[in-house]
Amino acid sequence: MKNIKYSQLWEEEEDLLRRLAAGLHRDATVVEIGTAQGGSARIMAEASRNRGVGIYTFDIMESREARKNLRGYRDVRYSVLPSVEGARRWKRICGKKVDLIFIDGSHVLLDVMRDFLAWHHILKKSAVILFHDYDRPMKGGSAHFGVNVLIDAFLKQGVLVRESHVGRIISARPGSGKVRGDKMEKALRAVLREYYADVRRFSKRDLSGLKLMAASSFSSLHRALSGNRPAGSGGRVIFGDIYLHPPLKAGDVVFPESAFLYYVYGKMRNEKDKILSLSKDRARYFQVEELLQMLDHSAFGDEYVFDKDFDFGKLSSEDISRICAKELVRFSLLRQVCENIKQ
Repeated sequence: MKNIKYSQLWEEEEDLLRRLAAGLHRDATVVEIGTAQGGSARIMAEASRNRGVGIYTFDIMESREARKNLRGYRDVRYSVLPSVEGARRWKRICGKKVDLIFIDGSHVLLDVMRDFLAWHHILKKSAVILFHDYDRPMKGGSAHFGVNVLIDAFLKQGVLVRESHVGRIISARPGSGKVRGDKMEKALRAVLREYYADVRRFSKRDLSGLKLMAASSFSSLHRALSGNRPAGSGGRVIFGDIYLHPPLKAGDVVFPESAFLYYVYGKMRNEKDKILSLSKDRARYFQVEELLQMLDHSAFGDEYVFDKDFDFGKLSSEDISRICAKELVRFSLLRQVCENIKQ
């Protein structure tokens, strides 16, 4: 079936929604958080048409485009309402237990958590839970850091079980783990520590003689920083999406893309002249450098969670959410540094 351009979904993600919606029983109930232009609601409505499946989609912003795209789909109820408020009013809106929920609203960790907590008790025990923008594993959260940290904590805590991953969608079933309280915060801190450990492992790794497998902008920068030494026969170091690379071989070293971006950040501070000499546009480099300095100043003072012995034990959910938001902006800026390197 043809991809819907305004759905903001990859083809395999659209196919997943169609398959899940088509498999719902008659009179099932679907909740979507984040209507956007109505693409995903329309996909599910078309796949479940004429079977009485009710689709309730919530967004905090009115969209005339969404109303136009959903016109004629009588089973879709579009509400301009925060999802948390929708959950509070659910008895008046529908009152039925939910068979499938698709969470694709705000990507701030705390917002995603609040969306899930608001609807958690309204889900059937057999419900399908979908979260969008959960990065593929080798991104290391570099595209949607807060979402990744939260979902990994949910999995660690047993809040979600039987998970599977298609594109940027993770699907799961409700588990028996606690979604509130100290245990959940402990799981969030543990996941953040694991990301930190990846960065530390990479920073200590001797990559001499290893061939870099990554985006061309990463490869160019890595070659230049290593003195353009030819790769030996010791294997490869792989960054980014593992699905885009050939099967792993003996001697390969695999790191998430986020670890390489932090490596670049360290080089900017310790080998600035070298990176500057490699940049296509020096003005752009200085612009990004200044934004990174402002970012460091914006929260937690000069403490840099991935650069020193940071006390994770003091962090609350709110702290972790802010850190994830800050680091995601850093990833975006560091990508600009890599893209500005001469090929």
